[in-house]
Amino acid sequence: MRAACSIVGQSDVLPMMIPTRGVAMPERLKTARPGTQDRISPRANSGIRVASASHPAEAPSTRPAPMCTAYEIGSNASRQEAPQLADLIAALAKLPPRLIRRTDSAPVVTGDLALKDMRWGFRRPWSNAINNARADKLATPMWSDAFEHRRCLIPASAFYEWSGPDRQKRTHRFTRPGGGLLWIAGLWELDPEPVFSMITTEPNALMEPIHDRMPAVLADHEIAPFLAGEMSRFAPLPASLQVADAVNPLKKPRPPSPQGELF
Repeated sequence: MRAACSIVGQSDVLPMMIPTRGVAMPERLKTARPGTQDRISPRANSGIRVASASHPAEAPSTRPAPMCTAYEIGSNASRQEAPQLADLIAALAKLPPRLIRRTDSAPVVTGDLALKDMRWGFRRPWSNAINNARADKLATPMWSDAFEHRRCLIPASAFYEWSGPDRQKRTHRFTRPGGGLLWIAGLWELDPEPVFSMITTEPNALMEPIHDRMPAVLADHEIAPFLAGEMSRFAPLPASLQVADAVNPLKKPRPPSPQGELF
């Protein structure tokens, strides 16, 4: 995060004008209302904000970094941890391994256990790719309809997260020990084509030093209740994850997204 700073040069400093007897007071100070003199600046119309007692400088933003903007699919789809998804896992195993980034198309499992291609990221007037849905915000108008009617599973063989300051960020790759798929809770809607977003929850002990959120990875016994709408709270997966340093995959050129491989 870049720290906010302000630079004051000689041209920014007004000479102090002290009225004395026999000296006419400048007209702009005569007409100023009490308490407004501290806001007078030669750059009032320049777009540069000047801090004062009545208009203090704004603090720099402390918004947390986006959560999970990239994951992988396809490379570890051979191990069948969830028997109810055996046919889907077999279909996923046939797909070439690839990186999924926001706005990419990716395979998603809907509530009727169908595998469909969807675009990653809900669209809203303020964003073209809202890739995460906070678990503690699912009752809000933004998410409530999809949470009630359109839940999905996002299969991933790994997901990425970053830590550290800009230009010195470390890349962390999270996987299931021994291989296998991670089943991440998600939501979807039509806009007009299908789009999906990933539910995030509180971090577990492995994620906490890296980020204040993590994907809501489901245990095998949570998959059916989640898709049936019977699960409304998401605890961080306590174990069943491992993390390793990795090369930043987002620095690689984006390959063309395959079309129609699921249909």
